[in-house]
Amino acid sequence: MMGSSSAPFDQFKGHTLLGNAFHFRLNSLTAPRAVKSFQRFLLLFNIYSLPATVYPLPSTIYAIINFMKPTFDLENKIVEDGYTLIAGIDEAGRGPWAGPLVAAAVILDIKNFTSEEVNDSKKLTAKKREALSPWIKENCLAWAVGEVSSEEIDTLGLQLGNKTAMKRAIEKLDIKPEFILTDYVGKIDFRTPFRTIKSGDQISLSIASASIIAKVYRDGLMQDLAKQYPLYGFEKHKGYGTKLHQEMIQEHGICPIHRQCFKPIKRLQK
Repeated sequence: MMGSSSAPFDQFKGHTLLGNAFHFRLNSLTAPRAVKSFQRFLLLFNIYSLPATVYPLPSTIYAIINFMKPTFDLENKIVEDGYTLIAGIDEAGRGPWAGPLVAAAVILDIKNFTSEEVNDSKKLTAKKREALSPWIKENCLAWAVGEVSSEEIDTLGLQLGNKTAMKRAIEKLDIKPEFILTDYVGKIDFRTPFRTIKSGDQISLSIASASIIAKVYRDGLMQDLAKQYPLYGFEKHKGYGTKLHQEMIQEHGICPIHRQCFKPIKRLQK
């Protein structure tokens, strides 16, 4: 993705936040170290020096972030600001055509929680997620999940449904967080101080841990729903719009857990 060319970094020139100081050249030998240093500095500067919840950065920044494993850099900065109990939130199931949307909230023991294996759930195999989820639950201070059914998504819409699931997860925590970090969701609000972070599950260990719990929990729900609705193969595709899923809908029609507000479902019903 990043070779010897500096062309992808031309967008930093004249950037109101970065300026020309950050216009530099990466090559295959220096990229890992340079990316790590640059990414950590930029994230801390961007997120904590600006009043806006999220600052629009060049897309290349998020490509840099994609190289990194999540850390406690954000959480440690928040601890320096006087907060101790920090909840990470992430969701699973925005895109599927069927089944619930699930959000997980987790409060980690920042001083004692260590794991080199925790990462954005999308970067992990199902086997690795299934091993990490119970381990995270056993080694965190608190965790909870919030669900929004397909029927609620049809009523609320996906965006509000996502926010509702996240708030339900926070409300179910046994310990009240002092600060919340969540993967980016537009126009969300909490009574607790919070930050929404673009690509948060790739940056924050708290959000990454929540992403794993949410994904494994939802996959388990879809396994159970596959037994209730055996004609659709939910245990295989988890409700996503795969070729198999489309074929099953065309053959059998929709079932009660399909999201009827989704355009592909409307189209397949015609």
